[in-house]
Amino acid sequence: DIEMIYSAWLTDIKSNGTTISGFKMDKFDYYVEFPQGTNPQTPLPTITYTTEVNDAKAVVNTIYKSQGSIDSAIQRITVTAEDGVTQKIYNIHYSIYKSNNNNLASFSYIPYGENVSNNITVSQDTTYISLAPGTTIAPTITEYVLADTTANAVITQATSPEGVATIAVTAENGNVKIY
Repeated sequence: DIEMIYSAWLTDIKSNGTTISGFKMDKFDYYVEFPQGTNPQTPLPTITYTTEVNDAKAVVNTIYKSQGSIDSAIQRITVTAEDGVTQKIYNIHYSIYKSNNNNLASFSYIPYGENVSNNITVSQDTTYISLAPGTTIAPTITEYVLADTTANAVITQATSPEGVATIAVTAENGNVKIY
């Protein structure tokens, strides 16, 4: 008896003419990160490939998680052997670098009854503010400076002088730090 062996392997995957970093025939997932600030509507690279045997057929499909955005897009190469059954699927996952910097550089507050803002440079996650004896109303955080302009913040004011005010800083990549 003769047993037929069908191949659905790729021997090379190229992105814009250059072999993908770390390519191996038996590795099925690759990750490409574009630099921070890359326009999400930038066209994906042109993918070419080489099948192990000439009779194998391959198709490249692009899967977008967000309308036409390269961030979180996948280019999927489905290789089907001559038997029409044997398949291998190679995926190239794309993302745009997002900063993880959720640091607070400084904030300002106004103690109740004063018109002068006090600026605090943040060197740790918790900052204690001393209030004058007999203070009955909490100070108000008036502004903040983030260490990274791609982050954003939400202030929750203290409701009493003994209370806690927080500034929740969310990095571009979604990581949150509470001050």
